[in-house]
Amino acid sequence: MAFLERVSPALEQVDSSSGAIGTAVNRAIDQLVSIIARAEVDKKTRRGWLERLSEALQADQIPYIERLGDSWGDLCATQEIASDQADAFIDITRKVLAPDRTAGAFHSGASACLSALHKAERYEDLVEIAAGEHLIWAYRRWAVKALAAQGRKAEALRLVESSRGAWSSDLEIDRLGEEILRGPRLRGERDHVRGRGGASRTPLADPGVRLRDHFGRCLGRVRCGHWSR
Repeated sequence: MAFLERVSPALEQVDSSSGAIGTAVNRAIDQLVSIIARAEVDKKTRRGWLERLSEALQADQIPYIERLGDSWGDLCATQEIASDQADAFIDITRKVLAPDRTAGAFHSGASACLSALHKAERYEDLVEIAAGEHLIWAYRRWAVKALAAQGRKAEALRLVESSRGAWSSDLEIDRLGEEILRGPRLRGERDHVRGRGGASRTPLADPGVRLRDHFGRCLGRVRCGHWSR
């Protein structure tokens, strides 16, 4: 906890142009999130931790610990606490992610809110807030995950592909799309991924097969329209 609270202020005046410091901090955050998420503590203690981390996140100027927000649901540990945390951020998150938001609007708790909503399984709220075409992938991916969790796999894949652009990573998009495809099958997809002898195979593992092409074939088989970029 102390590290996450102090690391950003401690490094504010340090030259990090090489990116090495940011990489090291990110690795430390990933490890600490896992430890904090699994810690067996009472609700009062965990809520106290989240309050301290929220203050640290909002004071993060560089920023060094902004990725902490993406793991907020894990830090909450339970759906109850996650839902409470989401409620604390949801009004401001709606404002900064709305289509008519003020140019440059930002709130450090937006990602934390989306992560908490996902942990709390409030998927409709996630789709409503984060699926907008005007939003960047860092936010839209939460809507993708919400759709997939609801079994709305074809809609999730369409949202994945429509999120490609100058401000998104094709690699990250492909990974999430593949994760969705490797989940419960779309209706009509099972025959496509099985060989004639009935043996299961995964087209994504075949050399030369592009993930986006596979998305399109899957969507066509469930009559959800054609995949287009």
